[in-house]
Amino acid sequence: MRFLHLLFAINQPTFKAPIGNDPVSLDLEGLGRGFVWVNDNDIGRYWPSFIAQETGCSTDACDYRGRYDNKKCAFNCGKPTQK
Repeated sequence: MRFLHLLFAINQPTFKAPIGNDPVSLDLEGLGRGFVWVNDNDIGRYWPSFIAQETGCSTDACDYRGRYDNKKCAFNCGKPTQK
């Protein structure tokens, strides 16, 4: 168990939380894959090696209203899906 603790202690970047109640997002691009912990809380795994298809993106203004379509409001085509 001690080895596991040392393994996770190798890369522990920190950041200062912004003042207020606005949401905060983490850009994990370039970190490979792993687990994300914030303030000792596991917020999940990331594995940004899955790349969205390069086709199907629209430059039009996005409107989510109406019938569902998995290509509706597609953006960042050709980039990691977990960003």
